[in-house]
Amino acid sequence: MCVKNLRSLTIVILIFFNTSLLLAQKNREDIIGSWIVISGNNKIAKRWSIPTVGILRHYKLFNAYEFSFARIGLTYKAKDNLFLTTGIAYLDAETYAIGSQKKRSTQLWLYQENVFNIKLKKLRISNRLRFENRWINKKDNDITNYRLRYRLQLKYPINKYFYLKTFNEFFYSFNTSNFNQNRFYAGLGCNISNSIKLETGYIKNSFPKAKYDRLRIVLLFKTNLIKKKTILSQNKILQSKK
Repeated sequence: MCVKNLRSLTIVILIFFNTSLLLAQKNREDIIGSWIVISGNNKIAKRWSIPTVGILRHYKLFNAYEFSFARIGLTYKAKDNLFLTTGIAYLDAETYAIGSQKKRSTQLWLYQENVFNIKLKKLRISNRLRFENRWINKKDNDITNYRLRYRLQLKYPINKYFYLKTFNEFFYSFNTSNFNQNRFYAGLGCNISNSIKLETGYIKNSFPKAKYDRLRIVLLFKTNLIKKKTILSQNKILQSKK
């Protein structure tokens, strides 16, 4: 546990919070928003696991709803450094506007992704390539969109408890044959335990006609359902022998 070291993460969050108060204006591009993520990896077999992700984003810091997102899938560990995933996701979004001008849209995704990891001494490099088939509903108008994403992520441990993480993710839309968006992130992570991590940092979300700044807070967790199954089976054997 690194309870004492969590004070540093709290200070970082407060710095972002105070900065947002100084920079906040009516224009949504001049406001620092929030990006909250809860992400889990649930092992169900030796090479199989279920990834789960929940995201809540705001145009302002913890205020002015932007979208909520949920994703689940099935991952196969092909090699120690190669992971193949397929899954489904749902997104509910609302455009930023004053009064009754807000416009809502929903999205349903099917996605496939490959993650290839490399380790160079202490530096961990992760390459993620994802293809998304999205069904978007806006004003009762359904749109089918195909999108390709590539993320390069670097992670470097500072000590037993803390690590630095940065990534850049590029989005390409097949419908428009053009750049869709780009996400750049830099932040600090803390190993609370072997199965729980907490991260906080800054993310820049760039679109062709707009750019947004976000405070990103992430809770990462791991569960191992194999161990639970083993314990239950052992208990049943012990009970049967009594």
